[in-house]
Amino acid sequence: MTTTTPEEIEEFLNDVKKTIWTSFEQRFKPKNKNTLTALGYNWDDVKREIASLTYKDYIEGPIQEHGTINFVWKFGKIVQDKEIYIKIKLIGINNLGEKIDTVYCLSFHFKEKNINYPYK
Repeated sequence: MTTTTPEEIEEFLNDVKKTIWTSFEQRFKPKNKNTLTALGYNWDDVKREIASLTYKDYIEGPIQEHGTINFVWKFGKIVQDKEIYIKIKLIGINNLGEKIDTVYCLSFHFKEKNINYPYK
């Protein structure tokens, strides 16, 4: 059972929505690229999917990211009749060391195991 409330999830997602179009980075893992190819998506499509997330898409988070001070959030979403696993974080410093909020997409790929949605 989660202790993160729908209001806390929506607050995080609102911060993501304010930032995603001005500062967005992604991890180029093969499974992310393969999913984008299979869906016919580019990274702008991914941004639109992330920007449309709600608390009902929430899986878990915030979870301390291993080896960093950052926290990751996990979501899932049906896209083109396929369940997609999404892991994102909102960080305060970009890769150039500048202080700017950045949405970082760690995962956007077809689910690999069953997903539990606490608020669906």
